[in-house]
Amino acid sequence: MLRQGDYRPHLIQAAAGEKSVAHAPVVFVYTDVFSRNAVKYQAREYRHAFWDSGTILSSPLAMVSAHRPQAKLVLGFVDQAVSQLLGEKASEELPVALLPIGDGDEVQAKAPGEVTQLSIRTQPISDYASHFPAIRDIHKASSLKDEEEVVAWRNSVRDQDGEFTAKDLIPLEAYSQGEIQADAIEAVIMRRGSTRRFVRKSLSMQQLSTIIAKSIQGFPSDYMSPDDTSLNQLYLIVNSVEGLEQGAYVFHREHYALELLELNLYLYRTIHSELNHKLHDKRAETKGCVGAG
Repeated sequence: MLRQGDYRPHLIQAAAGEKSVAHAPVVFVYTDVFSRNAVKYQAREYRHAFWDSGTILSSPLAMVSAHRPQAKLVLGFVDQAVSQLLGEKASEELPVALLPIGDGDEVQAKAPGEVTQLSIRTQPISDYASHFPAIRDIHKASSLKDEEEVVAWRNSVRDQDGEFTAKDLIPLEAYSQGEIQADAIEAVIMRRGSTRRFVRKSLSMQQLSTIIAKSIQGFPSDYMSPDDTSLNQLYLIVNSVEGLEQGAYVFHREHYALELLELNLYLYRTIHSELNHKLHDKRAETKGCVGAG
């Protein structure tokens, strides 16, 4: 235990009065320890922090979707205030996301009391340290300094224009819910783990359509309006999908269809594009997301 008591007023203020935080009996705070990824990715660690957090968050968000407790992903908050509450050293660790879960009695957003400085001795996670000042500089430059900046950031994200011109569309058709094997979400998460094994055979068009359909479902967040589902545009490199020519495609959400961008884009051109991973040539398709902002 770091602190005893209810510190939600501090999180409410840091998140600019976010109601989901005020009602949540539990608020998960996801953080990034620089040195764990910087050993491999050096200064690029900062962007990996958000990629990896998205992968980690997919499991609790899937659990929320399956069991239906109230939950909302909160990415807009005053960074320094959350770091101080957790006793994080800015040179070693940073907060990435809040995930309030549950819908209890609202905690009044009263002026929080002073948060004392924590001084806790911790066990080093390794016998080496990686220091890349660029990580701290990038985080400092992109941090939100006060509640006004949090509100402005949320509004700027929601104002993004995500419309794209579509032509020569290839419609997708996913399996119906009754045709999909209904495993418990806990079993699916445990079975998936962090596997990098791939079946050496083609995907059917219906399998690919179902994967896309399940991948684009939205979730409540502080940076999107209820009518929005994503800020990303989905691109695919197709290697071996029945009924689709090999090449690069873009997915149009409003039409639930693919558009061919370039034919015969064999995966040898992209095998090493994602940090020299040697697995891309074994996949039937590779998905990529490009943010709108």
